[in-house]
Amino acid sequence: MKANKKNSLYLSYDGLLDPLGQSQIIPYLKCISKNDYIVNVLSFEKKYNLKIKKLKLYLNKNNIKWHYTLFTSSFGKIGKIFDLLKMFFLTLSLLKKKKIQIIHCRSHIPALIGYILKKFFKFKLIFDFRGLWIEERFDYKIWKKNNLLDFFLFKIFKILEVKILRSSDYIICLTNSVKPYIKKTIKKKIPIEVIPCCSDFNFFQSEKKKYCKKLIKRKLRLKKGDLVLGYCGSINEIYLIKEMILFFLFLKKKYNNLFFVFITPHQQELKKIIDNFFNKNIYNNIKIYKSDREKIPMYLSCFDIAISFIKNKFSRIAMSPTKMFESFAMGIPFICNSGIGDVDEIIKKNKCGGIINIKKNLYSKENISIFEKCIRIQSNLVTKRTMQLFDISFAEKKYKYIYNLLQND
Repeated sequence: MKANKKNSLYLSYDGLLDPLGQSQIIPYLKCISKNDYIVNVLSFEKKYNLKIKKLKLYLNKNNIKWHYTLFTSSFGKIGKIFDLLKMFFLTLSLLKKKKIQIIHCRSHIPALIGYILKKFFKFKLIFDFRGLWIEERFDYKIWKKNNLLDFFLFKIFKILEVKILRSSDYIICLTNSVKPYIKKTIKKKIPIEVIPCCSDFNFFQSEKKKYCKKLIKRKLRLKKGDLVLGYCGSINEIYLIKEMILFFLFLKKKYNNLFFVFITPHQQELKKIIDNFFNKNIYNNIKIYKSDREKIPMYLSCFDIAISFIKNKFSRIAMSPTKMFESFAMGIPFICNSGIGDVDEIIKKNKCGGIINIKKNLYSKENISIFEKCIRIQSNLVTKRTMQLFDISFAEKKYKYIYNLLQND
């Protein structure tokens, strides 16, 4: 009965209209809403548009009450302080009005708000530890190591991170690789659950059936026998775009029918990298497209192999690449460099792709062999080997267990 349902609050500094919100937050909110809770969600949207009304109706049907405000994109650190204050007072208001019993905080900034309010109100706090957020500030070059203010912020947030973790009733992280770091940090017995960035396999498989690979390749001006190496996602500081293209050119020497297809919202950033480092003739072999979330499966259906090279920093131990699990859901083998979260173990154990040691030698015969093994992996086997572990239903079971445990505690 709805009247008997309790209220939970999901706090996110990411927007539900963002690509990340569409691929990760909304599917997880639907999982949580299947428990005995009315899910309230507070998000910060980059801009208001016509999609808000449509999304709000969709969320209401799934027993999710959406509260949103505008993300401050200007004024630098002052803008972030303003957002922090907004989040605090909006959360405080919802906490009082809705009699919230669980606050589920996505990443560090929302968790800071949860930590402060927990000192004055009684509720259960879930810290959804999405990554090593503080270390990522330097990796993304948001903070600069030679800046005194940034160094001060780093020290303050490291102290706060320990306090937030220790005050949490439950901690969720994305990888087994980061779990020892969290345990070492908290030094007390708090339950920690690993829930990777799962994907909706049923959705991707049903979408895949709509598209004929040959027809999509033809639409992208590719021939019947052409091989497609594909990348789908952002172009930013994290990803080694130049190295991916160099690897593609290396493979192209042996496989003349190989083409590189990029699906990205950051087309200009990608073209800038290509123009700075490569001959313009490369555009004969590289195709760049932009896509709405709904059409991603259509473009993915033309990929023979998906690829992602990621900068190997310490913070990457906490990383769980969404694009990898979406590739698995489409039955596409995935190639990645070593040392990223649990990726090495996942790919080797499930035989669903290849691991490239780009530090050792990008242009080795071994890497050609890895690529060729990936070509031979049957699409249905990729999905079969990974579905049980990384389908959204896996996350749903985990969330149900956590919420029920906290409810009965």
